Amino acid sequence: MSLRQTIQSGFMQIKVTLVASDLQRLYGAIKRVNTTATFVAKDNPYRNAVSFRNLLILNINNQKNMSKYASYNKDYAKWKKEKVGHTDFWKLFGHLMKNLTVFPVGKGFGRTNMWMSGITPGAMDKGGTSMLKGNKGRPMLISDYGRWMEFGREGQSTRPIFGPTTEEYSKIQWVRMGKKSILAIRMSWR
Repeated sequence: MSLRQTIQSGFMQIKVTLVASDLQRLYGAIKRVNTTATFVAKDNPYRNAVSFRNLLILNINNQKNMSKYASYNKDYAKWKKEKVGHTDFWKLFGHLMKNLTVFPVGKGFGRTNMWMSGITPGAMDKGGTSMLKGNKGRPMLISDYGRWMEFGREGQSTRPIFGPTTEEYSKIQWVRMGKKSILAIRMSWR
């Protein structure tokens, strides 16, 4: 019977002899890999959320890809320039930027290690941000005007930032973060 036939039939026996010190070293290496993998699994979602938030802020500050957007109407552009000194998209009084944060989501559903970047649900501006109402206007959910910018509404063109930043992040940063995690696990094997 050939070696191949023996292996295929499942009757081959293998005898392994381990030296006690080698076994201890092997056990220690496996334990380090397991500890590192557990840490990375808990840390990676948070690190990705923070990294995404930072890229989002960078893209808003640099006005990345915003030259493709429809321009503001003349009255609003004039009001915004007078009120805040610029006509940048996604920036008015800084409420959105100040409230871009990282927060846990999914607790209570068996998912205690999920993180999200964005506007904390329920975050409100201070009001007084309406061009039509002068310095008046009720406080609003920041997520409302974020949604209007991202998806548009009647009389307002779309000017997305979250979607394009998510695509950019998934192609570059997310892959980079995954490679760092894999490298950390590999480096723990010694």
